[in-house]
Amino acid sequence: MTEHELVQAWGPTLKQAVAKKDRKPVEGQGIRRNYYEMGDGIEGLKMAIKDDPNTKGDRKLFQLVGGCEKASDALYKHLEATYNWD
Repeated sequence: MTEHELVQAWGPTLKQAVAKKDRKPVEGQGIRRNYYEMGDGIEGLKMAIKDDPNTKGDRKLFQLVGGCEKASDALYKHLEATYNWD
């Protein structure tokens, strides 16, 4: 059975396993820990902005935090495609 046939038969789980073999390993948990802490920080910042009566109506501030979320998503996609990190 070819790799393509296996992926079709076993679905996304096998596809992920096949893709992982081509990714580079990372040492330790530093990247993983800091990536998830960054995400928690962005979420905490959003909540703090919403809770503060002086900032909750600031559209520019929400747009800037949205940019942080987009950057975090792009970082995740790159890490997933390139490294065994999580």
